[in-house]
Amino acid sequence: MSGVSLERIDKRFGSFRVLQDIDLSIKPGEFVSFVGPSGSGKSTLLRIIAGLEAPTSGQIRIGGADVTRAEPVDRGVAMVFQNYALYPHMSVYENIAFPLRTLKTSRGKIDAKVHETAKILRLEDRLSHKPAALSGGQRQRVAIGRAIVRDPDVFLFDEPLSNLDASLRSEMRLEIGDLHARLESTMIYVTHDQVEAMTMSDRIAVLNGGRIEQFDAPMALYHRPCSRFVADFIGHPAMNMLPARLSAAGEDRIDLNCEGLDLIIPVQAPDSARVGDDLTLGIRPEHVTPARDGVAARVRMIEQLGANTIAHCDTLMGNRLTASIQGDFAAERGSKIWLHFDPVHGHAFSRDGIAFRRTAI
Repeated sequence: MSGVSLERIDKRFGSFRVLQDIDLSIKPGEFVSFVGPSGSGKSTLLRIIAGLEAPTSGQIRIGGADVTRAEPVDRGVAMVFQNYALYPHMSVYENIAFPLRTLKTSRGKIDAKVHETAKILRLEDRLSHKPAALSGGQRQRVAIGRAIVRDPDVFLFDEPLSNLDASLRSEMRLEIGDLHARLESTMIYVTHDQVEAMTMSDRIAVLNGGRIEQFDAPMALYHRPCSRFVADFIGHPAMNMLPARLSAAGEDRIDLNCEGLDLIIPVQAPDSARVGDDLTLGIRPEHVTPARDGVAARVRMIEQLGANTIAHCDTLMGNRLTASIQGDFAAERGSKIWLHFDPVHGHAFSRDGIAFRRTAI
């Protein structure tokens, strides 16, 4: 196992700065995901670690060794791509064996490694098949097998499940999680799918505009986002964001007014906060519930999902509000309902999007 350290990584394409001052320390054996919107720099950062792109400045260390200018083959990494990158004319056996053959490994060792890898990935009965005869999930397992067979120090995954349907993605998440537990290798995973990141990762780096906005454990990102961007990006349905005004600030709480309600939120206001400041109240949909009074809203759409119901509403003050309600909840489109906020779970964000530090979960 090898850790990965990135120090002051910058990347420019001409005058466009894709990555800015990236500092990141990934522990040996850790599973880390990079998430962020399109264009945030997550795939570029992965390619820099792999050696497929050179940083404009900064240093990369893998297992303590400086590999900033090293060739990809000399970094001890293996990459799994979105499009599988399998050779269609080769069998599964030949595809998995290919990296070892390029290293001129002995035939006996190749055969042993291929069969060992196929057993790990449950591909023993597919070794003679060509990729065209495999399902999408099996093709992805072959691509992963071609990485495993090299015994890399670090696995790099570039959106490996995005071409699969929902049920296969769920199955492959379990398989990759099992693989990580079995191999205990360092894995870095790029994805647009926050469910993948939240369910598989030890820690997640949220990128925004070429910078790491927050690097933390999944539930820490969910419960203690450092900014409005992270709060809005992590969680589905997304956190509700409502305009509010600061009424008072105590040592471990603030009073604010939102939608005509006076609420007490367990957060610590920064020294710069002043009574009367415009803020944003963040409240997750699961902490918004139907009630006899509270915030008046009109129903835009109801999504009945079985175990829970998603109610999309507009408040009478013109703000969007989503509630995630356990079980069945029926309401006609356009009907008026009242929704209650649980202020214990509220978040507050300054005008520039910085989160007030929470003093309770």
